[in-house]
Amino acid sequence: MNINYFINRHGLKPADAIVAQKLQLGLLKHYIIYLGYIEGEHRFMANYTRGIELISHFELSRLLGIYGPTGINRFRGNEFQREQALDRAWSRKGEQEYNLIINNCEHYMNFVHHGKAKSDQVNDFGTGLALTGAAIAAGSAINKNENAAIGGLVLAGLGLLTLFMENDN
Repeated sequence: MNINYFINRHGLKPADAIVAQKLQLGLLKHYIIYLGYIEGEHRFMANYTRGIELISHFELSRLLGIYGPTGINRFRGNEFQREQALDRAWSRKGEQEYNLIINNCEHYMNFVHHGKAKSDQVNDFGTGLALTGAAIAAGSAINKNENAAIGGLVLAGLGLLTLFMENDN
């Protein structure tokens, strides 16, 4: 992959985020922050399971081979705000506290862009789990299937717990 071509083709500016999805299933989005052209090369950073780290060109090419780029999440703000966003990106470099529910790559991207870590994917998952569990519990209660009703309540509880954790973040 030619990094210069990719950056020019997409008009990337510092603090923009590449949005990528796994090519096979495409269920989860992954976010990679473009930091700009620094010391003679383009720099990127992302929150992986091993933490927030710089990504080499080789790693970015490999990553975009697994996760196909599906869009660019543009930083919205003036140049002063863009500098603040880049300061936020660098401030968390080396942090090793990845968590799928409370500190994933979308949390990091939103922290960089808005100063607040949040994940719409986690919020949607929690909502879906809570609603599905509630529907199972209600349907099972009507059909007098106690075990299924309890299972539905457990799912709904897990969904609500996920939402609580995400919104408490």
